[in-house]
Amino acid sequence: MEWLGDLVYVCPLLFIAGVIDAIAGGGGLIALPTYLMTGMPVHMAYGCGKLQCSMGSTMAVLRFWKNGVLDGKFAALTAVAAMAASAIVTQLVLYLDGEVVRKIVLVMLPAAAILILLPKKKGQGSILKQVVNRKNILLVIAAGLLLGTYDGMFGPGGGTIAIMIFSLLLHYDLRVASANSKVVIMASNYMALVGYLTTGNIVFQIAIPATICNMLGNYVGAGLAIKNGEKLIRPLMLLIVAGLIIKILVG
Repeated sequence: MEWLGDLVYVCPLLFIAGVIDAIAGGGGLIALPTYLMTGMPVHMAYGCGKLQCSMGSTMAVLRFWKNGVLDGKFAALTAVAAMAASAIVTQLVLYLDGEVVRKIVLVMLPAAAILILLPKKKGQGSILKQVVNRKNILLVIAAGLLLGTYDGMFGPGGGTIAIMIFSLLLHYDLRVASANSKVVIMASNYMALVGYLTTGNIVFQIAIPATICNMLGNYVGAGLAIKNGEKLIRPLMLLIVAGLIIKILVG
């Protein structure tokens, strides 16, 4: 019953991770270290994370969808492209030197952060629903491929990168970008969750309470993102990017 003591800090931290994840992505920067603090093996920590993130993302998607800030068709197409790219890139990374991958990500993250800070042109960052045409379909597939490439190369912060891609490439309002990113992350995590479930790598007595708290956090975070929009999402995204860069630098 030692796990009961772990829940004293796991549950609040996973609630906070859910709030952050729904707004700007990057909740995994809190969630994974929290699971590891319990002393569970790293593969079980990942398994708990996949369960919690799958359910939490679902909660956020439902609230975004209910409030009309989700472009579902393009989000789903991005998810398919991202999963395909991630599967391919994951195999390619095995043949790359780890330091090369690390340098690629370290260049990519600050560049994306700078682009987020640049003044917008008229019409950029305000789109709620994209027009379905060949150009936008190709753009959303490209967005999925970029996201899948990042996910396959590195992984953590995928939700934040997804928001950046939706905002910069497809000029979505940051609320819609955040909502769409949750669909991609949700699909990716459900795919991964199957493997962890079938191999018994989830500590359910910790994962289930943590998942409930994370779902509540995602619900609250989605509401904050919907209400406050860019003025909340943009600065939090930049903080997450800074956290990712620090994480990569310190290993």
